[in-house]
Amino acid sequence: MRFQFKLPAARMLVASLALLASLGAQGAALELSSGDARTPLVELYTSEGCSSCAPADRWVGRLVDDEGLWTDFVPVAFYVTYWNYLGWRDAYSDPAFDLRQRRTARRAGSGVYTPGVFRNGDEWRTWRRGAGPAAGDAPAPCRIEATIEGKDVHVSFTARPDVQLGPTLIAHVAWLSGASTDVRRGENRGRLLRHEFTVRQLDQVRPSERDGRHVARVMLDAPQLQDFPAVAIW
Repeated sequence: MRFQFKLPAARMLVASLALLASLGAQGAALELSSGDARTPLVELYTSEGCSSCAPADRWVGRLVDDEGLWTDFVPVAFYVTYWNYLGWRDAYSDPAFDLRQRRTARRAGSGVYTPGVFRNGDEWRTWRRGAGPAAGDAPAPCRIEATIEGKDVHVSFTARPDVQLGPTLIAHVAWLSGASTDVRRGENRGRLLRHEFTVRQLDQVRPSERDGRHVARVMLDAPQLQDFPAVAIW
């Protein structure tokens, strides 16, 4: 399986399918399993300090009510730091997300800007016409299974018989939440901004091979599991 853009073999993602479910009561183990088709991952790069980002935030917020959410596509919103100098420090921004956007844009052959949207690693501008992400129709190269118990997440990747999972496989676990911010300075001064699918913690772990599967473990850093009501894994 290859993406439409070219990557060096050492950096190629072997799976862009994503897995997401609402989390249950804290203390009860939650079992998750991905489907047979690749689920497109939709990444929004945005900032509370950028006035042109508000329409993108509203667009991704409307996906909450899309019937294809979690089954046809998985959205995640990364808040970047490079507009913080305009007078408002975005509390959800992280320099690691700046770096992720630069790397994603370089691979896709696009520029670095906000709001920027990528679908399975490709620059995707159709969102500006109000369109929702289309479902994927390619078979998934592997099945993802995860168990969430307490603050521990155990993830396993099992490849199809015709797919080889190489040593460059990386497990991504993103904890997501919604939030509202009353912006008091900068370009969005006076606006109440509503965010959905905000990435609050992103773990990237190289799995180890065990009994024909690739397995990884991550731990939630947040004090309470309910602070992050959804998790996306790819």
